[in-house]
Amino acid sequence: MEINEADRRFLLQAFVSLVKIPSASSPNAVSKPTAEGEILILKRIERLLRAWGVNPVFYDNGYLLLRVPASDGYEERPAIGFLAHVDTSPDCGGDHISPQIVRNYEGGIIRLKNGAVLSPIDYPELLNFKGDDIVTSTGETLLGADDKAGVAILMGMIRKLTKENIPCGELYFLFTTDEEVGRGMENPPLNEFKPKYAFTFDGGTLGEAEYECFNAVSAVFEITGRATHLGQAKGKLVNAIDVAAALTAALPEQEKPETTEGNEGYFCPVSLEGSLEKAELTIIVRDFEEEGIRRRVAFLREMAIKTEKKFDGVVINVKTAWKYRNMKSFIPENLIEYLLKSMEKAGIEPKIRAVRGGTDGAVLSELGIPCPNLFTGGHNFHSCLEWLSVSAFYTAFSLGMTLIEEAEFLKNKGLGKK
Repeated sequence: MEINEADRRFLLQAFVSLVKIPSASSPNAVSKPTAEGEILILKRIERLLRAWGVNPVFYDNGYLLLRVPASDGYEERPAIGFLAHVDTSPDCGGDHISPQIVRNYEGGIIRLKNGAVLSPIDYPELLNFKGDDIVTSTGETLLGADDKAGVAILMGMIRKLTKENIPCGELYFLFTTDEEVGRGMENPPLNEFKPKYAFTFDGGTLGEAEYECFNAVSAVFEITGRATHLGQAKGKLVNAIDVAAALTAALPEQEKPETTEGNEGYFCPVSLEGSLEKAELTIIVRDFEEEGIRRRVAFLREMAIKTEKKFDGVVINVKTAWKYRNMKSFIPENLIEYLLKSMEKAGIEPKIRAVRGGTDGAVLSELGIPCPNLFTGGHNFHSCLEWLSVSAFYTAFSLGMTLIEEAEFLKNKGLGKK
């Protein structure tokens, strides 16, 4: 679908405005949403949508939902949903973000304010966007394209549908929170969010489409040692923190995030809290195959048994929990055919990838709403060297509108409303 200058102006202004609002989610918070900035963004979007004459619903546990009813004559098209998350990663600074726009990038080094540089030597994909406008941060914070670019895309789609009165089948737009800490699909409003299929705009480079992801399990090691006065500790002290260190040291070096790529799984210790007597170590487990997950969990349990034998008197309890499953088995082939047809219609060369992570769409797919993940134009997510290709960002918006336009394809494939 054609994108005009008003669309471009709104999208870029919305994105720049959104990234200036701090909204890093917190892995340690009990409440949801985990950050005040997430609520501020949802409320801002709600006010804007109401000003456009539509009525979204705000949920206190961190969701904003808009349902667009089918236009006359479009009722038999399948209901399609679109999602994006308003939080940013807590892995890198997310306060005082000041976006910088490099106009007509010429292909060289982009120098950021703190002395850091974006260089095509380190990031050769930059050269794919010569002549494009590039948005960065100052280099002291992340940019927030993950996923405020996706949020802006959804806002732009709603704006265009509303302002131009574009006919469509039933649509749903869901803005979520806390995706970055694995809580994006924690009690979503599924009684009201009822698309037959959905798409997350939460991916990276131009043309990227993902409908395969890791299986994800967390393993929590509850370690009970034996504390005593340090002056009389010989032969008595069993330091729970030392035990945790021994556990992490026992992980295979060749199966960590920093030593794996592609379809290779990994173990990664992500948190450690405790004292001499009690400690809690969390290790995340990732693998594209469920058999691989089972093998890795068995390895961790055996590792705990061996470590107990090494430290006389220690007790290690291992608790594992599924976080999400590989969404590939939940995605029908005809949905992928529809996506690829829409990408072709929008003039986009598909880059089909297995995502080394998970999205809200992975959990949603398991819950019964197949949900591939699509690009937004962002790069270097969770990094102070994050950047956004403006042209790819606009193209992602165009793809969203084309998916709406081409939904008749699904009805003709027998995947319609009934």
